[in-house]
Amino acid sequence: MYQLQQQKKIDGYFRAWHAVAPVFTQFSNALMLQHPFAFMRYYVLPNSKEFFMPQMECFSSYNENKNTVDSVVVKWFNYKSDQVTSVNNTIQAGMLGPMRWLWFLSNIIFCGGLLVVLIQAKRYKPAPELLRTLLLAGAFWGVHFCFSIYASSIVLRYQYFPMVLCVTFSLILINIFTTQYRNKPASTM
Repeated sequence: MYQLQQQKKIDGYFRAWHAVAPVFTQFSNALMLQHPFAFMRYYVLPNSKEFFMPQMECFSSYNENKNTVDSVVVKWFNYKSDQVTSVNNTIQAGMLGPMRWLWFLSNIIFCGGLLVVLIQAKRYKPAPELLRTLLLAGAFWGVHFCFSIYASSIVLRYQYFPMVLCVTFSLILINIFTTQYRNKPASTM
């Protein structure tokens, strides 16, 4: 990238990345096709694990444990200096740490619950609108899963919107199961 940037006199980091993207695309596609098992083992599998338990990344500490900010930040927020302070640099990690587990649990409940409802649709008899909505949510989850594993950084902050959907639909599925259980006629002995 840097050679191409100098050779073609490309101005800017992102423009240089854009210029070499086709080369990297061809290279990565060739690697995946020539070594599919290595690709699965060393890329897809670790990213799948990371998807279900994403890193805290920037949430693990305030301002990456730095006491200063860039000049751009000083200008943007009209700070008097580049010095910043906090009461506790890691309190946000303590507060947001359980969100990783909520994401993990909601994925299990949503995926498992959706499979059960689809396989046993006659037993649970969801309304057609609810079934279509669950299928749409499942399709969103599947696309998000594939995109995250293949093409995106997997960090907790990128999972917040999908987490809201996943938790919401997990609660809906739990309601379907508990309502179905309560509405069963009592068996006579």
